[in-house]
Amino acid sequence: MAKLALTAEKFCRAAIRNTPREVKWLIVGGSTGCGKTHTAKRVCRRFKDCRLWAWEQGFWSSPPAAEFWRWLELPDMEEEDWKRVEEEIHGIGQVRGLDLLVLDDLGAETDRYRSGVPTARLQRVLELMEHRWLLITTNVPKDKWRERWDQRICSRLEASAYISLFHVPDYRPKLNR
Repeated sequence: MAKLALTAEKFCRAAIRNTPREVKWLIVGGSTGCGKTHTAKRVCRRFKDCRLWAWEQGFWSSPPAAEFWRWLELPDMEEEDWKRVEEEIHGIGQVRGLDLLVLDDLGAETDRYRSGVPTARLQRVLELMEHRWLLITTNVPKDKWRERWDQRICSRLEASAYISLFHVPDYRPKLNR
């Protein structure tokens, strides 16, 4: 967990300061209950808390925007709602889009009807977030990505920084005692 905390802190600091980096994406993979979502929420909250400071310090040309979204909700959205999500990520007119997006639980969705919608929407989100800050949590191990997603998606994901927490046990049973 210490490695996750340090990496999350470095990622958050770099995102807040908009530090020029080649890789602005971080993927945290691990089993249920290992702290992925908790950490991702903290990174997003910290970014939001510091956004005005970062803008005042000149790290951003305007106050940056961040959102935390559960991936499970995006593939099943109606088309009209999905268009609003795309607009929020990309920006409309003079309003800049998201500077940091946290996608929680990527890979938890199922494409029951083999519509291709989850894959198409994930591809679109990754396109829109290119050169922006993106934090993804997933229960899908890195060696299973190619079985789960197509080549275009895997190519983008594999270029990200990655932390594996599959060795970390589920901490929830200990909290419930």
